[in-house]
Amino acid sequence: MKKILFVLLPIFLFTVSLDANETTARIKGNVNIGGAEVTAVHVPTNISKTTTASESGSFNLSFLPIGGPYKVTVSKAGYVAQVITIPLLTSADPAKVSVSLISSAELEDIEVVASKLTKSDVQSGSVLSRERIDEIPTITRSIQDYVKFDPRVSINGANSRDVEISVMGRNARLNDFTIDGISFNDAFGLNDSGFSTMRNPISIDFVDEIVVDLTPYDVSRGNSVAGTITAVTKTGTNEFSGSVYYTERDEGDIGDLPNGEEYSGFSEEATAITLSGPIIKDKLFFF
Repeated sequence: MKKILFVLLPIFLFTVSLDANETTARIKGNVNIGGAEVTAVHVPTNISKTTTASESGSFNLSFLPIGGPYKVTVSKAGYVAQVITIPLLTSADPAKVSVSLISSAELEDIEVVASKLTKSDVQSGSVLSRERIDEIPTITRSIQDYVKFDPRVSINGANSRDVEISVMGRNARLNDFTIDGISFNDAFGLNDSGFSTMRNPISIDFVDEIVVDLTPYDVSRGNSVAGTITAVTKTGTNEFSGSVYYTERDEGDIGDLPNGEEYSGFSEEATAITLSGPIIKDKLFFF
């Protein structure tokens, strides 16, 4: 039994992000009554986080799982609780809410209307949620295939090793690429892509969100003077789910070269299997 625990513990610990600022979401806002209790519940996992508003009514909920939907409940004794639904949270944009609680004694005379949800954006960039990733057609199923949908990103090169991601015209080596907060840059300058691998550094099936920041000035992001490309991996939920896919490409799928010559022979195959679900419902999950 001791040997089993010794092997499994590092596996679970390895999934912990080294930079939570790049891989988690945040909700901040104000309530008109100081000391109100604010609880956010991530509906797919039923994970909740609670805080108490300050005397001035401001509150902040950080280190929340990305995605959604979220149900945010604001309550205080003697007042009518309000529930706000937030469809999606991203690591790039903290959600900002403003809530007005009404005394229970005034309930019969005043209609309660939830405030409109607004966002506070502190950088110039773009976010691709999992839903958006699934909607985008792709041939290579690579990170490059998705970041190019930001109009300020250009892709140059013919194969995975030579593909350069240029942000605002800057050299690809000036970018910073991270997976769950860990840099996967090419430290030895072997690949034009700037990635530490010849091929795609991560299967797109494992990615829950892709964020492209352009010359980010937020102190939570750095190591770049061009662009920061962040991939956040999926997590499990209270529901079991999985997927299997297989793709194959060869020279028959590509037309002739501009000079009329046939494309040289090659063959690429890719297979991916995913499985996720709860280990302990509402508490511990696997992917």
